[in-house]
Amino acid sequence: MTASRPEGRPALSEGEQLALRAIERDLRTTNPELASAIARGIRSQHWRWKAILVLADVTGVLLVASGVLAGEADLATLGVLALAALIGTPIVVRRKKIRRLAERERT
Repeated sequence: MTASRPEGRPALSEGEQLALRAIERDLRTTNPELASAIARGIRSQHWRWKAILVLADVTGVLLVASGVLAGEADLATLGVLALAALIGTPIVVRRKKIRRLAERERT
C-alpha cells in the first residue's frame, strides 16, 4: 500500500533523505559488493531468473500433457524429468550462493 502525497512533494522528508544517504554511505563503506549489486539492479536479474523458470515449467507441463494425450510414454517421461530437474535447480543454486557467502565471511 502506497501513501498518497501531493504532486511535486518528495516521497521522503528532508530528514529521511539525509538518513537514507547516511545509510547508503555506510553500506558502501561496510559492504561495497552489496551496494554495487543494489546499484546495478539485482532485483531485475532475480525476476529474469524467475521468468525463465516459469517458462521452463510450462514447457515441462506441456511435454507431460502432450505425451499423455498422444500416448507417447517417452514424451511424458521427458516432461516429468524436466520438471524434476526444474524443482532441484533453484535449490542447488541457492545452496551454492549460501556456500559462497559463507566462504567470503570466513576470509
